[in-house]
Amino acid sequence: MKLFAMMMMSLMCWSANAQSISFVAGKSFSPADFLSLRYTHYSNSPFKLSLSAFMEKGTKHHLLYRSYGADLLLHCDQLVGTFLEKRGGLTGAIGLNWQVDQEPWLYKDWPFSRRSSFGLTGEIAYQYYLTDVFRIGLFAQQKILFNPDIGRCRWIVGLSLSHHLGY
Repeated sequence: MKLFAMMMMSLMCWSANAQSISFVAGKSFSPADFLSLRYTHYSNSPFKLSLSAFMEKGTKHHLLYRSYGADLLLHCDQLVGTFLEKRGGLTGAIGLNWQVDQEPWLYKDWPFSRRSSFGLTGEIAYQYYLTDVFRIGLFAQQKILFNPDIGRCRWIVGLSLSHHLGY
């Protein structure tokens, strides 16, 4: 019976209304426009797990730059359930990323494996509660890529709008 109760509690934590969807927009120092859609799963601790898909697109000197990828981040967020006590605060995240560059003028003969890279991502953000379900934030993110052929470092700054689905 204990095993059954533990399994049911574990399954309920994944299906609980403790998640949020975020739309993230910013500017990378490439320079390119950055768009991302992020899903965050909350927990009872200040640590949350998020998965996001992103896209960068820009034009410089009539040359087109595009990249896309995904981030898996572990957030440390002290703002869980603090809407009435304090309206905002700093959050941080660290995690893994995967990115593929699509520059037809530079990488036209390169295979997919040479144009893609895994790496690390660090993020710091200031989140502000607009209401008890919406948050707006300013963020700065650094991506460190392990493939030197497409670059080692990416910086991104921008805004995020989050909707908490638990209400």
